[in-house]
Amino acid sequence: MPLNNQILTSKPSLINAFEALRENINYNLNCVKVAIVETFDSDTLTVACRVANKRVVALKKDGNQVLQDYPLIYAKVHFFGWGNVGATFPIAKGMEGILLFNDREIETWFLTGDSGNLAYDRNHSLSDAIFICGIHSIPTMIQIMLDCLHLYYGDSDIQIKNNQIDVFSTAVNITGTTTVTGTLSANGIADTTAQENATFETADNKIVTIANGIVKSVEQAG
Repeated sequence: MPLNNQILTSKPSLINAFEALRENINYNLNCVKVAIVETFDSDTLTVACRVANKRVVALKKDGNQVLQDYPLIYAKVHFFGWGNVGATFPIAKGMEGILLFNDREIETWFLTGDSGNLAYDRNHSLSDAIFICGIHSIPTMIQIMLDCLHLYYGDSDIQIKNNQIDVFSTAVNITGTTTVTGTLSANGIADTTAQENATFETADNKIVTIANGIVKSVEQAG
């Protein structure tokens, strides 16, 4: 691989040589890279991802860049705020994020949780990557905003869209006064122990009366 500097001349000094060596080491060091997810293993919280901003290794005569060919990188996933414990966020193919490359091998720590001896003498290796969710390119961010804001927690999720909000859960509990504007529809009401009482008008001018969580009557308004 060619040195990434213009320091060396036909008769380099010792300082020039050391400076060129330092630049070449820095040029090949793995520290931070943008990555795109290919697959996600929810059992081990590990992603297989490809590097997005690749290293330039040469220039062709026509000026086009020759980029380094990276293998798939397998990285441990990190969610801020200890989200790794029981994390359920669905990491999907195409998700973007940041790869951090640990100074030393992290395999020993990951398997044992201990700060004992290192099993391998690796330094900023592609094998010791950590994937952090959250960063997005502008096209991806625009698409996310166009689709909806999607929030997940456990077995429940909420989709906040342009003109509606969808809530998916085994139960939705509402405390306090609830005002409904527009059409209210439901597949069925089975809870006979509820203590909610309300009267509201539907979009087709019907007055609906609810007592103890049960629809008692539906009458034409006026």
